[in-house]
Amino acid sequence: MVLVLGISLGALLTSGILSWLQFRSAFQTQVFERLNSIRAAKGKQLEFYLETLSGHIATLSDDRMVVSAMVELNAAYRQLNNEAIADNWLTDLEQYYTDDFLPDLAENTQSTQLASNYRPTTQAGQYLQYQYIANNVSATAVNTDDAGDGSDYSRIHARYHPHFRHLTLEFGYTDLYLINFTTGDIVYSTRKSVDYATSIDRGPYRRSNLADVVAAVRNDPGPGFVQVEDYRPYIPNYAAPTAFYAAPIYNGPHIVGILAAQLPTDRIQSVLTGHQEWEQDGLGETGQVYVVGADVLMRSSDRTLLEEPDTYHNRLKRLGLAPQTLHLAQALNTSILLHPVDTTATEAALAGTIDTEIITDYRGVPVLSSYAPLRLQGLRWAILAEIDQTEAFGPVNTLQIYMSILGVILILLITWFSNFAAQSFAQPIQILLDVADRIRQGERDVEIEIGSDLKSDQLEESLQGVLQDLHAQEILTAAKEAINETLRQNLMPKAMAKRLQQEPLPIADSLQQITIVVVRLSGLQDMIRTAAPGAIAESMHHIIQIFDEKAKTYGLETQLTIDNTYLATCGNSQLVLDHQERAVNFALDLVRTVEADTTEFPSTLDLQIGIHSGSAIAGVICTGNQDRKATHSKSVNNQVVNSQSVNSKPIYNHPADVKTDSKLMYKLWGDTITIAMELNLQGGASNSILVTQPIRDRLQDQYLLVPTPFLHVKDIGAIGRWMVFTPTHQFEYHVDLLQTCLAQLLPQAPVTTKHFYTYLLDREPELAGILLGPQCKQDILDQIDHYQTSLFQLLQTVVTGLGTIDKLLPTVQRWGQEYTQHYGQPLEHQHYEALYNALIWAFDKTPGVDLSLEVTQAWHTGYLFLRGVMEEATMGTIK
Repeated sequence: MVLVLGISLGALLTSGILSWLQFRSAFQTQVFERLNSIRAAKGKQLEFYLETLSGHIATLSDDRMVVSAMVELNAAYRQLNNEAIADNWLTDLEQYYTDDFLPDLAENTQSTQLASNYRPTTQAGQYLQYQYIANNVSATAVNTDDAGDGSDYSRIHARYHPHFRHLTLEFGYTDLYLINFTTGDIVYSTRKSVDYATSIDRGPYRRSNLADVVAAVRNDPGPGFVQVEDYRPYIPNYAAPTAFYAAPIYNGPHIVGILAAQLPTDRIQSVLTGHQEWEQDGLGETGQVYVVGADVLMRSSDRTLLEEPDTYHNRLKRLGLAPQTLHLAQALNTSILLHPVDTTATEAALAGTIDTEIITDYRGVPVLSSYAPLRLQGLRWAILAEIDQTEAFGPVNTLQIYMSILGVILILLITWFSNFAAQSFAQPIQILLDVADRIRQGERDVEIEIGSDLKSDQLEESLQGVLQDLHAQEILTAAKEAINETLRQNLMPKAMAKRLQQEPLPIADSLQQITIVVVRLSGLQDMIRTAAPGAIAESMHHIIQIFDEKAKTYGLETQLTIDNTYLATCGNSQLVLDHQERAVNFALDLVRTVEADTTEFPSTLDLQIGIHSGSAIAGVICTGNQDRKATHSKSVNNQVVNSQSVNSKPIYNHPADVKTDSKLMYKLWGDTITIAMELNLQGGASNSILVTQPIRDRLQDQYLLVPTPFLHVKDIGAIGRWMVFTPTHQFEYHVDLLQTCLAQLLPQAPVTTKHFYTYLLDREPELAGILLGPQCKQDILDQIDHYQTSLFQLLQTVVTGLGTIDKLLPTVQRWGQEYTQHYGQPLEHQHYEALYNALIWAFDKTPGVDLSLEVTQAWHTGYLFLRGVMEEATMGTIK
């Protein structure tokens, strides 16, 4: 009994400990990955949002309305320096500072404040602060369009202020400023705080970060260059932390001012807190995402401050912060610039490290921390996502308690069973031997009658035979089940295969976000026609095997391979945030592998890849077995009817009941699948990758995406397509055709050039006027040699460059940018079409040129690609 009990307890203890250790390791990995995903997603959102704001400031600084407002308000502001200031105006202005502004500022800063330190000293400043602040009868100065003083300034202000007010509300800016570049005078402010109509150079706020960002613009006043200044206390905002963007304003070649904006702190907080829905973001009850600056001070609000302000302020007291800092944090209700977070995670993140680990946070509490630096121009910030260790590992601790309780119960049961077995060991062995023989022969209904004859040796031998037979049957059953499981997993995703074992058919899921990759293999016709079936199968097996390995590397799942079409998906079985990026990287890897390894793949193999992202339906259905519908009856108006015929879908039995003449099929349905299948049916370039709008919107900052003609899908409509640029031999086949055609054109170059410009002048006069200016047709024909040289140098550059597209690309981008900068506007779509039509018409009219359909298609394919590159390049030139 002691031996049996010891073996049982040892096995129980060993299996329990191993299971516990494996579960704890897997659970910890899963929690770390989830926290890392949250941190990465929030970081990308914040980087994108701040880049968008920077781009908006750059765009505004070049906007015609902003330029006009700057010029007109500058002039009107200078006129006000000649205005007389009444004594009662100065009295009212003094009273505003004394009664309205300074008490709140003194309360926040816990210091005595004097109006003489802040009120404006210039006539223009006193005039405008009196009219728009001290004497303003509106509830808020931002709502006042015209002060009603009859001045030119107020007339101009009334025309532009509604537009600027709309911009601040739309983009969340706290304030927008127009600042004189030379004098530093703030000639306009949307909010009309006490910094309005003061001088950044000589006024009371000359040492503020607004003055610093203006100085940065002056030091580097390039058009469209946006400068940023990190958070610092800003007196006009009652010492609240404020950050600024600023950019120069040009009127033609002349710089006329500076546009500055206060960053929308509230919207930045909304990005990080998810509108304070931490639990919906997967951060539980204690998790949060926050940002720190290079000084290890917070640049966002602490979660505890937002949920439990009193608890947060008590926590700051325990940290030993200065009383003035504690008071300011409570008065401003913020932790920005007031809360130091000097932990190992913040130091590592600010040093450029990306990692996830368990640390002790500023409270002295162990937390799981995922951290990384933020890529922001002009700002050295880091982002951290943290959650208390006790909450993150709560399920593990609960499981440990349950396993301990279960272990105690099992020990008691094993002890009882061992005692019972010891007592029953003396039963007659001969009877058990007979029973064992009958069981081994297949009998199951056996009556056991206890006798007194004991034959231990025969009992041991017989039972051993029974065990061997049963073990053999179990091995056979397990082998068959393993084969079935392998087939199911090859047919469908693992998660669906698992559900197939537990749920009745049909099974269907709605996939909210999935990325489809469709790879069409072309160029294999000669091999299929000439090679033996075995060789064809071996070659296709090798190709698909390599594709499957690549798909597994990037986390994609192969769905099916039919004829020359290979289909893989990402995001249908497991939720991943970067499924679109994985799909594009997978496609790029396929192209690189096929082109680089000519020994592994047929030299004629060409890939046409389409990638689309969206929602879909996935499910498992059964075909060829109509008998599997389960039918049942119910009474309707005293009549019994079959439920399958009364608005009910077919109900199938468990998958184990599928008949041998039935087939299980894993299917994907929806517009996403339709679009992906048709996206690159006729890709012009070799080894091309086409993506749609959702993928272009997500990844346009990571890859060069060249627009191509729209795809028209029946019952869906026009679908935008972009080609992913890859420095490969995409146009190698076309280059041979184009070089042959160009060689035929060269002897007749004057004829071709004359036809080309004649076509433009006669049929496209608008485009000819843009490109050639006001020259008449005869002037151009008189200089045909000059135009001939330019035209054929351009054609030679394009044809040669298509063979080394990565070298041609910067040249084409420069063409688009230089043209736009020279003429002030990009070419329209119809202009590109007109140029192409003029070229083809001129080629066709040139004697001795074989302009076949294949050659025309080669010119058209190269034209579409180059047009797309130029259009994308001009998007960065025109604001």
